[in-house]
Amino acid sequence: MTQRISAWLRALRVNQWTKNGIVFLAWFFAVADPSQAALARGIRPFILVAAMAVAFCFISSAFYLLNDVADFEADRLHPIKRLRPVAAGLVSRIDAVRVALSLFAIALMFPCYLVFRHPDRTWGFAVILIYSVMQCAYSGFLKRLPYIDVVVIAAGFVLRAIAGAAAMNVRISPWLLACAFALSLHRVARGAQGLPSNCA
Repeated sequence: MTQRISAWLRALRVNQWTKNGIVFLAWFFAVADPSQAALARGIRPFILVAAMAVAFCFISSAFYLLNDVADFEADRLHPIKRLRPVAAGLVSRIDAVRVALSLFAIALMFPCYLVFRHPDRTWGFAVILIYSVMQCAYSGFLKRLPYIDVVVIAAGFVLRAIAGAAAMNVRISPWLLACAFALSLHRVARGAQGLPSNCA
């Protein structure tokens, strides 16, 4: 049982969830901005941003699973990627697809709730849909295009930052986007050094 749980945690890339902390950047900037502090202070805005971060965690894990399923044959021949749970047979492809679809459905619940309760925040739902479409394109063919894959990785971080602002309906600071872009460059640099730098 412990081995199976460990395999699923690795397949879901739980260790990669920390990158979704960038969703909180908007909250930090808004709290420090006198003109927007009233919108960000209190427990409710923080909970809204935290829920958006969780949604991104679930969606990113869903795409990790789908990407592993799509690359199953290639990963089995790779000296390192063959150790991934799906490629190694520790997680079946059908189970990976089922869990991925479940995570995706759960992740969309919060953006749907946000639109239902706050019709003026529909762009929060739009951002997460754009992110999802971008991930589908990345898994399908964009990851094989030099330089384009880097742009997609950077866009993923910027969209996370925008999503945090959307959850609270605050203005997007240019400094917020600059920080998001800087973090994306850090991720790309890690990838260039041979360290983990998955798009999702």
